[in-house]
Amino acid sequence: MKSKLLKFFFIFSLCFSFPVLAQEKLVLPNPIDHSAFSQILKKYISKIGLVDYRSLKRDKEALAVLNGYCEDLSKIDIFVLEPVQERMAALLNLYNALVLREVLKFYPVQNTSQIPHFFEEARYALAGFEKKMSLLDIENLFHERFNDPRHNLARVNASIAGPIFLQEAFNSKNLEKQLEEVTARFINDPSKVSYDARRNVVGTSPLFLWFEEDFKRYSMSLRGFLSSRIPVNLSTKVEFGGYDWRLNDTVYR
Repeated sequence: MKSKLLKFFFIFSLCFSFPVLAQEKLVLPNPIDHSAFSQILKKYISKIGLVDYRSLKRDKEALAVLNGYCEDLSKIDIFVLEPVQERMAALLNLYNALVLREVLKFYPVQNTSQIPHFFEEARYALAGFEKKMSLLDIENLFHERFNDPRHNLARVNASIAGPIFLQEAFNSKNLEKQLEEVTARFINDPSKVSYDARRNVVGTSPLFLWFEEDFKRYSMSLRGFLSSRIPVNLSTKVEFGGYDWRLNDTVYR
């Protein structure tokens, strides 16, 4: 059975005798249907954004849907989509789905360091790019092509200290609301961001240090980005803490 993601395209191709099956690069009309990914997230993501890997690993039907979703979305030239919200939603979903699928291949593991070259290996053939890409390559596309640092708080890296999954896929219609939700949940998690009013110090995840240039381009400074969400000012000292790379698995919470 053809996935919902490509259903329209195949019907269109049959009507107009266009040889799409021989092509690697598929371009679909907007908006893209991400409901297949949403169904997996709704079933296997906890309320606090962690993954029930054990149950998902046993669900062969869900694994097949996840694999089909990744393959279908990889064949769409994301960067020809309009508007920009459609591009960002698609790339966020693709990245997060690939991370989820890759972890499941090796599960049970305790963190991604147990998976050989998890971020660095060029495993993924994406439409619009001649060479296979790694997760790091895809991450760099966010830095290069989107002037919105909130993608750093929406792009899941499979660590318990990192961004969390929502129980739904990103979509262009609700992207602003969804980005604000993941941002608020990240900043309001005291294990990731904490404010000591007495000392006027905000302790933050090193993720803000790693991607500081993105936040600077968007808000002139990291403090500027944080100030709209927590009570920091120019005199507030920012300290970066450690990072827990344990897997974002429900067994840890």
